[in-house]
This record gives sequence, C-alpha cells and structure tokens, in this order.
Amino acid sequence: MFHREFLEAIDASAVTAAAVKSYISSSEGVLRKGHLSRETGSSVCTSYTLVIDDLIKFLFNAISAKTPCPEPTALIAVGGYGRGELNIRSDIDLMLIYRKRLTPQIEALTQSLLYILWDTGLDLGFSIKSVDECVEIAKTDSKTMTALLDRRLLLGDEPVYGALDAGIRKKLFTRKRVETFIEE
Repeated sequence: MFHREFLEAIDASAVTAAAVKSYISSSEGVLRKGHLSRETGSSVCTSYTLVIDDLIKFLFNAISAKTPCPEPTALIAVGGYGRGELNIRSDIDLMLIYRKRLTPQIEALTQSLLYILWDTGLDLGFSIKSVDECVEIAKTDSKTMTALLDRRLLLGDEPVYGALDAGIRKKLFTRKRVETFIEE
C-alpha cells in the first residue's frame, strides 16, 4: 500500500516524533486526495486503519529492539479502531496486556511507545492491564466491556491474547451477562 513507502523512510534505529508526524501527514494527504476523487468513506477508514496499524507495529518493533521485554505481552486494538473503522484523526484505543505482573521492562517499553505517539498529536487512549485485571474491570465497567466487543490483536504473544479472549468469552459474555449488558 502507498503508506509503506513513507514508513520505510523512517530510520528504525532512531525514530523521532517529527519523522512519525511526517509519515502521518503524508499518509493522510494521500487518503484525503483519494476521498476527494470519490473514494468511499468506508474505504478511507479501512486504509487509515492500515496506516495506523503499520505505524504502531513499526514503532513497537523498533522500541522493542532497544528495550527488550521478556514478559509475554500483546498489543490489542479496541473499540472502533479494533473494528477496523478508524477515520482520519479519530481516537486510537490501544491496550497492552500481559499475563501475570507488570514489570519494569513492560513499563519502559510502554513509556517509550507512548511518548512518541503522544508527541505526534494523535488522539490516543491507552491502558496496560493483566489479562485477569482486564476481565475483572469489564465486569463492572460497561464502557470497557463495550470496547472489548471489538478487539483484535495487533502484535505480540498470541497465547496472552488467547487467554484474554477466553476470559472474555467465559466470564463476560455468558447468556445471563449478555442480557444485562444489552439492557444497560
């Protein structure tokens, strides 16, 4: 896709907010031109989702190379972004999940990723939770439960994501809970 040439121009060993801003601006410019020449809004959203997916994967991998994290983690998209319906400059909701405990390595990795993303001016929602914590919070917070309906793995440890998926299915979306959730 067109945006990958912009992404390839970024030096992975020395990622800067300015380089990321340039990538975003260039990609958005191409999408705006396409939309003005009759590309559908739906296809623009799908394309922009791919632009942001590739950016986040690129940044996560570049930062992980400098800040290794032995604890298995998974980075997931939730909400509208999780559905793949991200419009230009819409909020980007991410969640980093881990199996058991929050380690200094997970915190360092997360901080490095967030600093660059925040410096770009993107509207970012971000949380860090253990698998169990995520499920427990969603039991009492309908906003979290709603966001978890539309989730997808961006990258990371598939068994950690699988544990979250299993917990959500087993503990959140039972027949009884679904009826209550719909009523709320």
